[in-house]
Amino acid sequence: MKSMYRTATPVTAEEFRKMSVATGNKSALISIILVFEAVMAGMLVAGIRGGDVNRIEMAVIMLILLPLVGWFVPRFMLRRAYAVNESANNVVMTIWFYKNFFKVHSRNATSVVRYGDLQRIVETKDHFYLMVDRNRVVIVIKDNCEPGLITMLEDIHADLAAGKLKTSAELGAVDEDADEDEPED
Repeated sequence: MKSMYRTATPVTAEEFRKMSVATGNKSALISIILVFEAVMAGMLVAGIRGGDVNRIEMAVIMLILLPLVGWFVPRFMLRRAYAVNESANNVVMTIWFYKNFFKVHSRNATSVVRYGDLQRIVETKDHFYLMVDRNRVVIVIKDNCEPGLITMLEDIHADLAAGKLKTSAELGAVDEDADEDEPED
């Protein structure tokens, strides 16, 4: 079977960072920081009312440090995650898109995924992130795509969100040599 579209994505530290920011769940860290900020603000008010200089100093220092921790810790963890995952460092992913599935090839592996098996698709101004699961994301750079591929991915994104795509559990394994036609509902 001939692919409909093909693109390639170099997985650099910068692309990894963009992917992590776009697909990551930052709400837990933000919530924790906001709770601590509220506690420190209360401590500051109590220190001012009670005239406790030590309490005021500690609250002010913490009110300044907490946002800095929220800024630096995720960046440090991201750099570390990229450095530790040597198999994904500076690799080029070549992605072939077919009617019902896509195939990803890198120097380490090749995988085939039905569109219905994607957990979700995250679209940004410059990228599509095809989330196979929480830890496996295929990065598609829009500048490296033909206009037809962008339209196809937007349609798949809408169909996936609407629950219109069938999974491998429903359709069986992908036969890359067969010209698959999904049954109409």
